[in-house]
Amino acid sequence: MNYIYIKKFSDVNGYDLPSYKKIGFAKDVEERRKQLSGTKSPIFVETICAWELPDDNARAVEQAIHGLLLNKRTDGEWFIDEENSIVDAISRLMSAFKMKQVDISGYEEKEMVIKRNNNLSEIMEDYLLRIKAECKIDFQYKCNAVEITMLSAPNTFYLQMRKKKYPRLVVTGNIFKNNFDFIKDILGREEAGKRVDEKAYDCGYWDDVSPKESAKLINALLEKHMNAKAEGQSST
Repeated sequence: MNYIYIKKFSDVNGYDLPSYKKIGFAKDVEERRKQLSGTKSPIFVETICAWELPDDNARAVEQAIHGLLLNKRTDGEWFIDEENSIVDAISRLMSAFKMKQVDISGYEEKEMVIKRNNNLSEIMEDYLLRIKAECKIDFQYKCNAVEITMLSAPNTFYLQMRKKKYPRLVVTGNIFKNNFDFIKDILGREEAGKRVDEKAYDCGYWDDVSPKESAKLINALLEKHMNAKAEGQSST
């Protein structure tokens, strides 16, 4: 049996690394990961996902995937993934062809991943405390090693955390559609990027957003919503 896998470089301390993904096939996914990781280092190769394939078509599937991602190829089996879309795209493709996904939860990099996630969680908790100190309103939040989700009805804000001084602020859905120019005015700068796609959710994002800026934006959006609600009630 052969396997198609997707791997990436990770840092045990959570530092931001270039968004490269490695797509290849191997007879033993974990053994291949060890070969790629090499000597003990804070940089390790993490297996993101893998699928089981019959021996006679693994190479052909690998080559087909490489062909589909030709415009993202950097070197050999490595692909740039700045939009973090490769895993989702390949997962949908493999699901469509009924390929069995492998459980990778027991792989040896698990301890490294847990240590990295704990480091990131501490940084994000500190960031949230600073937002709450600046914000006029209280809000609920969920926090894990990948992102912070700040909840304050009727708006939901997503903060994708990277180990930099400040994280990336992502605004999605109707908040993005209805307040795009308003948000740019509040933050005082153009977005770092945006996506408008009928098949996926619309979003815009700003990099290096400080806790003070995040709190300012939350307050401004809520005040705008409350004013619009009051005007609607007075006109009825």
